[in-house]
Amino acid sequence: MEQVYGNASLTLVAARSADARVGFITPKTEPEQQHCPLPLSSSTSEVLYFSPYRHQTIGPTSTRGWCYQEEVLSKRMVIFAQHQIAYYCRTWSSWEDGSCTTWNSPIAGVTGAFPSDATDLKVRREKTLVLWYTKVQAYTLRNLSNPHDVFAAIASIAKLAQEVLDSRYLAGLWESDIARGLLWKPKHHIVNGFWPVIRPRSRTYAPSPVTRAPSWSWASIEGPVFHQHAIRKGSSRLNVSIKLRPGAENNRWTADENCDVKELHIPHRELSLIGKISKAFVLDTPARDYLCDKEGSWWKKYGIQKAIKFGVLLGDAEFMNGDKYMLNDDNRDLDEKVVAIGMFDVAEEATKAVWCLRVIEREGLMLIKQGDQWSRVGTFLFERVSFFDGKDDRHIRLI
Repeated sequence: MEQVYGNASLTLVAARSADARVGFITPKTEPEQQHCPLPLSSSTSEVLYFSPYRHQTIGPTSTRGWCYQEEVLSKRMVIFAQHQIAYYCRTWSSWEDGSCTTWNSPIAGVTGAFPSDATDLKVRREKTLVLWYTKVQAYTLRNLSNPHDVFAAIASIAKLAQEVLDSRYLAGLWESDIARGLLWKPKHHIVNGFWPVIRPRSRTYAPSPVTRAPSWSWASIEGPVFHQHAIRKGSSRLNVSIKLRPGAENNRWTADENCDVKELHIPHRELSLIGKISKAFVLDTPARDYLCDKEGSWWKKYGIQKAIKFGVLLGDAEFMNGDKYMLNDDNRDLDEKVVAIGMFDVAEEATKAVWCLRVIEREGLMLIKQGDQWSRVGTFLFERVSFFDGKDDRHIRLI
């Protein structure tokens, strides 16, 4: 598909039609009011027509996962939108009603889904990663009739990214940036106006249970995701210290050899990681009681109100006696109990006990143990980095 859309001079988008059985030439909805004539002069027949506001709603294709690559890969598009026709290219858009928008100045001679004029390969790859995370964020806002199409519907975009990154593709993440890639979050945890994510639901084409991706991949959930590295400025990486290292042979993050964008169905994949992990318990105390006086804390940028709404307080499991937290006396300040703020990816899957895997200096993944393997259930932010003091590195098989 990257060759079909990428090599086309012009793409016609029947955006206003729900499916191929209905036409697209005539708008499905007519303006509620007709044009209003206003004579310019009593001595001439010249008339100025005023028309009501015409919405710039694209139509059904703007919500569909399979149509996203069409939008990203096409050089130019004529869009038969809900109420009017629009023209889009890589520099600007123009609508029938005369409104237009100019994008950022294009890079001379450079086209494609991941444009860059950088001569330094490291800089170009960094920019490609930023664009990839941005595109994943946009893609996860869309719907798929068959949830198992999650990798197929973005494969053409992934292929173009792989040409620059020269990296193995691990269920929607790039091996060359795997540690940062693991730190995706449900977008409603970070940004207002987005709905909670869920596990993929069964459909006509996908009977229950629906397992379409490993737990550590953004594709394991349905709904909008957020990646903080999509907002990296310039060509430099965030100044973070990665606390994981690969656990498979040849300095790889998985022993699986079949890691390519051509794989369209990846319900299972095991990552092999080496890092520090420590057990924690969810405290009964509401997050608000701890966070209300943390307005000036180091992690304010992550949205303290979101943490209050969706976060849970994590305490060191070493101080648990059964279901009771041994430091739960009135004289013990919360600052001494809380080691991290956790957020479960899917609220309904919250558990009392989790394992915290440190990924970067202040962030990591919440895991649950399944035999000798581990599954992701959320993310956490450190309040006490000493939580991992004295912990040895362990081999983690993340599924």
